[in-house]
Amino acid sequence: MGRSVVIGGGANGLATAVTLAANGDEVTLLEAQSELGGRCALLADTTTVQPWAVTQLGLDIDWTDAPATKLVGAQVLRTILPDDESLAPWRKQVESFRDMIVSLSTHAAPDIRQQGAVSTLLPAVVSGFKLGRARGLELARIGPLCAEDWLDEWNIDRATQAALILPALRGSWMGPRSPTSALAVLFHHALSGSAIKGGMDALMVALRKRADGAGVTIQTDALVTRVQLSNGSVSGVELADGSVVEAERVVSTVGPRRTLLELVDPREVSGSVQQAIGSYRSRGIVAHLECSVDTPLFPGAEHVVVADDTVMIERAFDDAKHRRLPTRPALEVFQSDGRAQILAYGAAYDLDGGWTDSAREQLHAAIMAVLGEHTDTASMRNVVLRTPADLEKELGMTGGHLFHGEFSLDQFLSFRPHPSMSNHESGIEGLGLGGCGTHPAGGFTLVQGVLAGR
Repeated sequence: MGRSVVIGGGANGLATAVTLAANGDEVTLLEAQSELGGRCALLADTTTVQPWAVTQLGLDIDWTDAPATKLVGAQVLRTILPDDESLAPWRKQVESFRDMIVSLSTHAAPDIRQQGAVSTLLPAVVSGFKLGRARGLELARIGPLCAEDWLDEWNIDRATQAALILPALRGSWMGPRSPTSALAVLFHHALSGSAIKGGMDALMVALRKRADGAGVTIQTDALVTRVQLSNGSVSGVELADGSVVEAERVVSTVGPRRTLLELVDPREVSGSVQQAIGSYRSRGIVAHLECSVDTPLFPGAEHVVVADDTVMIERAFDDAKHRRLPTRPALEVFQSDGRAQILAYGAAYDLDGGWTDSAREQLHAAIMAVLGEHTDTASMRNVVLRTPADLEKELGMTGGHLFHGEFSLDQFLSFRPHPSMSNHESGIEGLGLGGCGTHPAGGFTLVQGVLAGR
């Protein structure tokens, strides 16, 4: 038994704390906000949460069928069901890779360094053998493709493609025509399945209950300002009020960049690590709008993608790429129980001229205009809009990125965030890394917390 501190009270932080406590540690979880949950308040989609992680954590939750996706756009109005016959051939190919992708998520990323232990390579090697030569070559072919080209091969019309692609791009910095966007789409859909009944709120209730039952000490309004080291090893953390929580082990779930470049004394981080983590990309391009609705939008659909086709998404990405305000952002809408959450794709963190009041008003107007093309917005009340800059300021999300790091070919598996940290290690004795900036990637999985806790 030892003393451990977990930094961050989101879902992955709670998962890490529960895993450590189950192994006999005395665990303290520190959350900077007054409420637990972190970015979970921004994400309504639980379909990528992995059942094996829920089982291992011992969470008391129920599963339900994922809601159908309603697609609305110019000349388009359709509902995409899991058994949609027109998508069956493509879904069959996704299904052929599912076991391998899920299997990779159950182990820490392989240590591919020359001095890395051979044993860490075995899960990936076994998964590769099970995949077989033909499917392995096909995966190697799909990975570098742009999503639009890949779905074109299956004769999926560009409007329907928009509904399949947009949810997979929440954690990326790319559009449907960007190289490797096919990989993001493949991983997202391979990891998707049933949804948690009651959504993210039910998940957080179950995690809190499990943490309390495991004896985890939870402190909110506890902003960690420094990870303390003694002779190169972790000795505890210092809080904003000057108090210190002593520990032999600290696991940070607030993102690799923030952890190693802000919470650790720069003199304790090697130049090579500083360079590697400084190059780890986390550029947010998704704004978040939430509101209450007297009359449901679209009318009452739980999940709606608002996009004319892939061109509309690509143009929204172009706006973010060139750091200009999106004129017609692509939208993803989630709603239940009189509340709506809207993810607006195309809002650059590093907007030219910054996120001034005028820029925020223009973004809000653009979102409302796109919504107004397809549904009655008169019942929307108590609207709160958060740009990527707001997400960084309010929730500490580096770059305003929803997943602490972009999904891309060079930022997943062993490179999430870096081969030297593939086992959720930081290079500093006693300091571990968890959260969505670490392996695996592909959506909100809850897996990183379990792996980091191990």
